[in-house]
Amino acid sequence: MTLTSDKLHDYQVKAIQFLGEQPEALLLADMGTGKTVITLTHLSKYKMRTLVIAPLRVCQLVWAQEAASWLHLKHLTFSHVLGSPIQRRKALTSEADVYLINPENIEWLIKEGFKLDEFDLVVLDELSLWRGRGKRWKALNKMRYNIKRIIGLTGTFTPNGLQGVWAQMQLISPGSLGRTYTGFLNTYFYPTDFNRWNWELKAEAEPRITQLIEEYVHRISASQLKMPELVMQRVQVELPEKVGKLCRTLIREGLVEIDDDVIVAESAAVASNKVTQIANGRVYDVDRRVIEVHTAKQKAVKEVVADMQGSPVLIAYNYQHDVTALFEMFPDAELLGSNTSTHEAERIINAWNAGEVPVLLGHPASMGHGLNIQAGGHHVIVYGLTWNLEYFQQLIARLARQGQQAATVFVHLLCAGPLDNTIADALINKADVQQAVLDYFERVQG
Repeated sequence: MTLTSDKLHDYQVKAIQFLGEQPEALLLADMGTGKTVITLTHLSKYKMRTLVIAPLRVCQLVWAQEAASWLHLKHLTFSHVLGSPIQRRKALTSEADVYLINPENIEWLIKEGFKLDEFDLVVLDELSLWRGRGKRWKALNKMRYNIKRIIGLTGTFTPNGLQGVWAQMQLISPGSLGRTYTGFLNTYFYPTDFNRWNWELKAEAEPRITQLIEEYVHRISASQLKMPELVMQRVQVELPEKVGKLCRTLIREGLVEIDDDVIVAESAAVASNKVTQIANGRVYDVDRRVIEVHTAKQKAVKEVVADMQGSPVLIAYNYQHDVTALFEMFPDAELLGSNTSTHEAERIINAWNAGEVPVLLGHPASMGHGLNIQAGGHHVIVYGLTWNLEYFQQLIARLARQGQQAATVFVHLLCAGPLDNTIADALINKADVQQAVLDYFERVQG
């Protein structure tokens, strides 16, 4: 079905107006609120030649498809600056309204001598990918003075705290939070250890930061949408006694033997990673071989799927050996992973949305930013937990978004006792920092 511009929500119309008034803008919009159609409507209205920098799969499967869904955007043409260097050069010299490139190719783009002032607008989708100040960030930051207008799009502005805000805002409005990251860090944080590796927010730092960037930010909350309920469930899976003992030994001593195989954890971080693997039933040894430990979680996921009585279900995995275990139980499942080709991913997504895929396996990193799969189901089983809040929130937003017709049910299979529950709690605690920032912008914008 093709949508017409009169189907835009009031909050989307307000966001489009804000983008027209603000040449340096951050659209801080909850996932599923329509950031893409807002941006496309804006650039179409002002006839701006636009460069969109987005994750690869979003470049391939989201922007052009979204434009095709709306009558007032069907005229827009797209050029995908992807593939080999020859294909990228050809795409850049083709006539189009919107040019799509992934962050991994930004250094190449600049080395090739393409000037960003050739574009009327640059869009960073997803802005939070630029919080790390790595090589790609430095390359883009060096060319920031060439950018005429810029829009950052994100629903996860501060997934791991406020330290990453400086790099993002430096691309949106250079100097808005100080000229250097070191200066920003020393102004608003204090070190908690001798080596100055860990930093905490100073008192009153959060409101000071948010006030400084307020003029650039337009906040869209999912509370403005009428959406079905999001239900979070925890299913505790009991580990065999010997496996629980093995996990405790690994955490305490950093080394365990499983039959003739040795599992080594050089640090607490590695130990927690190994324990979460063991909780899933399999673990990598020192030679990266997969060692099967137990099948408790496999049995649990099979029971939960059976309880869903045929409803399509998305199962989120963490490790590659999880995929092997899941295919053993669901041989007809479809897989949306990092190695899935664009053509195959499009086929799978279309089949899922048509209700033709009873079990879909996906890694949160491969199913994030922008993919629209809400039409195919409303049940998610988290087989393997992740510490990455952004992955977790993006996973939620694949189904709990506009167009969803039923309550979205997330079932977390927790099998490592206190550790699995600690990870689940940590995701919520990290979200509290982010939510404070989101709530602030919602308050000041009425």
